[in-house]
Amino acid sequence: MKRTNKRYLSLFFSLLLCFLTACSHPSDPPTEKTIEKPSVHYRIGICQSSTEGYDDQLTKGFQDALEKSIPNAQITVLTKNADNSETLASQSLELDRAGLDLLFLANTGRAIPLDNTNIQTPTIQTPTYDVTEQVGETLHQLLPDISQVGILYHSSSPSASAKAEKMMQYLDKNQISYKKYPATDITSFSSGANDICDQCDAAYIPADTLAVGQAAKLEDIFLPAGIPLISDHRDFFDTSMAIVTLDYYNLGQQLGTLAADVLQNGTAPDLSNIHAEDHLIHDYNRTLCEDFEISLPDSTNH
Repeated sequence: MKRTNKRYLSLFFSLLLCFLTACSHPSDPPTEKTIEKPSVHYRIGICQSSTEGYDDQLTKGFQDALEKSIPNAQITVLTKNADNSETLASQSLELDRAGLDLLFLANTGRAIPLDNTNIQTPTIQTPTYDVTEQVGETLHQLLPDISQVGILYHSSSPSASAKAEKMMQYLDKNQISYKKYPATDITSFSSGANDICDQCDAAYIPADTLAVGQAAKLEDIFLPAGIPLISDHRDFFDTSMAIVTLDYYNLGQQLGTLAADVLQNGTAPDLSNIHAEDHLIHDYNRTLCEDFEISLPDSTNH
């Protein structure tokens, strides 16, 4: 009987030892496995005009905001460029047939003459705003005693011609004398600039592709002659006492944020809260104004 008890007791301790040994070893760690969800894929069409030279900034702001707002989405962008509003309209219709989720009309010039009833894709169009009157006000503010303003513009450009006409109306209203210098090519543009130096006290140039392309050459014409220039394009800043324009990158960001909401929530594009004039900027060239002895407003950007 004692031997039997000893045998059971030994078996008990053996089982206990096995149990304790098993408990002393940690269990294997759980296997980690990440399940990757397929990213959302959006196809975006961007149709932009190259006539003003600001559409690259507008488009960059739009895409930056879109990628930031939908970081995990795969975004394919189809871009078309045009040098006039009619071509821009036809290319917009072509993009509409490409199976897009959204179409962005990045035109910083005149509004596209487009019948939106023909477009099935949700469309965001850039709100336009003509800064010409603000350019005229700034010119009058900086040069209150100006005798004659030379208006140099590309007469074949509808946008530049329209802005030149609006500037003439502003100057007429404020009884400021002016002379217009329509140009059709690079040669007549340079000739008009030289004539302004001989006949006027200041110059206004509405931006278009031709004018912007001659910005560097105008510096060698106007600055030695002491002719203060004002314009609506950043490329003229080194030659100008001031630039009045829009912050197109920030405007593009606001439109890109709207696009993200449209894509994610399936809502219709609502531009009622987006106003281009909210992005108006006055960029003063302090150094050049000091050289020309032009007094600046108290608050300036430069």
